[in-house]
Amino acid sequence: MTSTNVTWHRGHVARDARPSTGATIWLTGLSGSGKSTVGAACEARLVAFDRPAYVLDGDNIRHGLNGDLGFSAADRTENVRRVGHVARLMADAGVVALVPLISPYRADRSLVREMHLVAGLPFFEVFVDTPIELCEQRDPKGLYAKARAGEITGFTGIDDPYEAPEQPELVLRPADGDAEAMAARVVALLTERERGLYLMRWGWSASAPSSLWRQSSYSLKLPSNQRTWLSPSKARMWVAMRSRNQRSWLITTAQPEKASRASSRARSVSTSRSLVGS
Repeated sequence: MTSTNVTWHRGHVARDARPSTGATIWLTGLSGSGKSTVGAACEARLVAFDRPAYVLDGDNIRHGLNGDLGFSAADRTENVRRVGHVARLMADAGVVALVPLISPYRADRSLVREMHLVAGLPFFEVFVDTPIELCEQRDPKGLYAKARAGEITGFTGIDDPYEAPEQPELVLRPADGDAEAMAARVVALLTERERGLYLMRWGWSASAPSSLWRQSSYSLKLPSNQRTWLSPSKARMWVAMRSRNQRSWLITTAQPEKASRASSRARSVSTSRSLVGS
């Protein structure tokens, strides 16, 4: 959907020139499944690692931008469409947009995925698969009780359908632990996929094993011809924070003895903060 007589205006800052890489993590599931709690935990984890991130919570969005929408099927579709476009813009700006939204219909979520695909932006659908019995037991907002009493109609999971994702990038279930443990899995998914993106940018195969980063050491050759060895974690941080031109200074080597020395140095200077967690 596009207005008439408009043209997309391109800015002067290329996506690769921004200080960070954006993405959208779309958390879908029933009311009370824990989407917002996991989203907030992901946001805190990413920001602690100096990674721009923001939660676009469904209820918060309805306090303003989508305050004119109700909960009919058409309004739910429009709600998802609007939030999807906001998330896409944030991802393009280099922010990780975390979207905990029931978004009950597959077609609506597919539309959001498509708009990210067309824009060349990462999109991850995360299904917070909490059984409705547990969601109803939690009932943090008292909405299930109201729905059962007939005070609310068209409530997802009670008298309105929820269409579960068929091929989400990640499924989270109660057995996976608390919100922090789930957030660690989400952030791990993000970093693993970005690792593959960086490998493609450097000319390696996208199907390269995830262990590549752990088995290689990295030589950083600066324009001044100075050279230093980086551990895998330091190399990932360098790539995430630098421009395409600067990333070309990073050279990988598969020499085991140098990889071993780099790993030893990495252990001695390792930071206490971890992006993925234990």
